[in-house]
Amino acid sequence: MVYLKKREKVIEFAKSHAANGFLCSESVLLAISDLLEIKDELIPKIATGFGAGIGGCGSVCGAISGGIIALGLKFGRNDVKEQAVRPYWFGQELLERFKREYGHITCRELTGCNLKTEEGRGKYAEQNMWETRCRQYIEGATAIVFDLVSEKSKLGLTGEKEMEIVSLGPALEPIFWKRVNRDIPHYYFFALDWKYNRDKTKVLLALEGNRIDGMMLVYDQRIVQLRGNFEAAKALCEKLDLEKVEFQALDQHKQYILKKYKPTWSHQIMLMTLKRAEERLQKEHPIVELEISDAERAAAIMRDSDPEYWEEQTGQRIVERMNQGAIWLGIKINGELVSLGSARLTEWAGLIGVVATQEDHRNRGYATSIVSELVRQILGKMSTALIYVLTDNQPAIRVYSKVGFKPYRTYFFMRGERLGKKPT
Repeated sequence: MVYLKKREKVIEFAKSHAANGFLCSESVLLAISDLLEIKDELIPKIATGFGAGIGGCGSVCGAISGGIIALGLKFGRNDVKEQAVRPYWFGQELLERFKREYGHITCRELTGCNLKTEEGRGKYAEQNMWETRCRQYIEGATAIVFDLVSEKSKLGLTGEKEMEIVSLGPALEPIFWKRVNRDIPHYYFFALDWKYNRDKTKVLLALEGNRIDGMMLVYDQRIVQLRGNFEAAKALCEKLDLEKVEFQALDQHKQYILKKYKPTWSHQIMLMTLKRAEERLQKEHPIVELEISDAERAAAIMRDSDPEYWEEQTGQRIVERMNQGAIWLGIKINGELVSLGSARLTEWAGLIGVVATQEDHRNRGYATSIVSELVRQILGKMSTALIYVLTDNQPAIRVYSKVGFKPYRTYFFMRGERLGKKPT
């Protein structure tokens, strides 16, 4: 029974990924890599080109290709000295089982459409084959891969413990830090707040045995960070009992959040990263370090720059961050502050949290100069700089890209209130 429940859960993950717009190859890889607890920036993009029969050519079904890539993560080799009669046995096994189940292995035969032709693409769309056929191949390939992993490995898939939600404490810190350190950009706020703001921080872990399937951070009883697979995200959301929230989560977790909270403001945001030696600094304007006397002016620029996000920004908050060691830099024209930026440095990375320019001083390269100087100071002490940006803020993305930042992940970001909340 446990085995079947686990199998069905992994298949549901694949179906959810497909429903969210991922290709057949990507959906299978995402579901199985989640099962195997393998997180990497190459997943799922390593499988993207295999969609629709390898680049739309109608060759081997993308769901099979994604499954083979996933099996390679578990059973593939890193060295030719790892002897095996058939090191590719798992690919052969998946192909044979899939063919026994569905009669064919190519996209063209499975759909009856030649996707290289306009006629074939038209037939595929008219008959809605993504829903009527491809979804079942995604489910089938995922099930076969799950069975192979279960049969050939020692993951204990036939007897795993049910998921439980527990609070992070000293006993669980080793596995927490192991998970966080695998992907610092993704878990940056978990590391930051748990180490430096623990009195205001609560972290819940979704555990299956000693494995973390997801985690949720609640800071200051209002700011929430959610990470993990689908089941973990759903279970963690159910534990949340706040009336007002500021939420950051993966896009696929949005469905669980919106069942509980009504957004008053929401966007998709992008995390961008920059590694040392990849920076392209372009500092063309004099930069000054801001002082406490600049705080009120800085807060005013921030509120004017983005009234929706920084509507509650105050000079006092900026002073508090200055006292906590954050870097605050600016550009002044005739003695008046017109552009500013701020960054927080930790042992893991430097996060640029503020970049703002007075409206009538934009398009002069001020933001580029400030970001360049912040990056210079960050990478002088550590290897990675981070910055968040709204995905529809193309001017800002161009500035950050010019300095060397690259897209890392996107997230759903919202502020909202509990559904059914009584008016105050």
